[in-house]
Amino acid sequence: MRCRAFLLTMVVLTVAATATSLWAQQPVPPSRPEALPSNELIGEIPAAPQPTDEQPGFTLGEAEFIAQTSNPALREASAKVGVAQGNAVQVGLCPNPMFFTSTPQLAGSDSQYNWVVGQDFITANKLGLNRTVAYREVEKAQLEFTRARYAVLTQVRRAYYTAAAAQRRVEVLNELRSVAGRSRDVGQKLLQAGETNRADATLLEIEFDRADLQYGNADTVLAAAKKELAAAIGVPELEIGRLQFDLSTPLPDYELEAVRRGVVDRNAVAASAAVEIQRTQWALRRARAEPWPNFNVQVGYQYAVTGPVNDQGYGQLTTSIPLWNRNQGGIRAARAEIAQATAALQRTENELSQQTAQALGQYMAASQRAEIYEKQILPKARDVYRVNTSLFEQGQTDFLRLLQAQRTLIEADLGYVEAQEQRWTAAAEVAGLLQSEQFP
Repeated sequence: MRCRAFLLTMVVLTVAATATSLWAQQPVPPSRPEALPSNELIGEIPAAPQPTDEQPGFTLGEAEFIAQTSNPALREASAKVGVAQGNAVQVGLCPNPMFFTSTPQLAGSDSQYNWVVGQDFITANKLGLNRTVAYREVEKAQLEFTRARYAVLTQVRRAYYTAAAAQRRVEVLNELRSVAGRSRDVGQKLLQAGETNRADATLLEIEFDRADLQYGNADTVLAAAKKELAAAIGVPELEIGRLQFDLSTPLPDYELEAVRRGVVDRNAVAASAAVEIQRTQWALRRARAEPWPNFNVQVGYQYAVTGPVNDQGYGQLTTSIPLWNRNQGGIRAARAEIAQATAALQRTENELSQQTAQALGQYMAASQRAEIYEKQILPKARDVYRVNTSLFEQGQTDFLRLLQAQRTLIEADLGYVEAQEQRWTAAAEVAGLLQSEQFP
């Protein structure tokens, strides 16, 4: 009876001590109130855009929706958030209690049997600090998901407007091929009427053949651009039909310094670098707690078959003495990591500023070119071509002037499309740096 009472008392004391340790080692709260971060904090996927009769064709909104629900890069980044969350749970768990039994002496009536329960106790809130450091890793993983998401959106937007420009080139060259065909037909009529020679009519046929060749090449480029768009979306087998877009849609009038500050303040890359500073600061606190010794408590019961005392208690306390190893190197490394993380944040902000200036410079230059083409060059080129076509049909000018006007119009139209492509792709880069949800 005394044996069972003593053993029960030892077990109860051990369980109580373990519960007390668990309560005392609750993790230090992160810098902002949070439970264990979940995937719900890493951004919401917008609802799929509904096509309308007024907007037939494949839109940018549809491309973005498919990318955010299907792109493997986002699934990978989301899985990394789950990994970080699991690690944050694991590093804060207390060690399991231990139970063992043995027979110090097995000799008939002189035999002895014992049962021992032990528990490691972690001091200085080390487990709480472990979890707090791990929370920062969870935040970084969430920010990496955000970065990956906007990287995918930027790729899709760039690929979409590259394909849109390719589609517009096909339309322009198809129109110009029709124009060249009409010029060729006029040349044939003039040749039959004896008002021009075979050489001039043949040159007009050659010009039509060149326009037809350009059209065929542009159509091939368009097919490749659609494949690139499907790959950027994350569904390479996706069949993309006609794109619905308007290259002349107004875009924001960005101001360099305001955009730069917006990028530095909002971009997930800079935010991740700032979280890394917090992580290293908590890691330093954890390194300073390391020298505090943990201890192990064991309590048990031993029974002797015969002897003056059949029931015997057992107790043991074990700890280390931080005499030589006080984690001096770990503390020094943790301090250096803080300095490294601080410099990394400054470097990241500088790199983002450089990327912003480059993208915004390309955007502004392309916008200026597109405006000049639209308001000055294209109207003049169309007017010159229209006048020369009328004069050629009336026999008041030669075909060389008509060919030159036609080529000038082709170059102006294609130059305008190229400027618009550069304008939209640069705007997509700026929107990606600003992490803008809506584009354009």
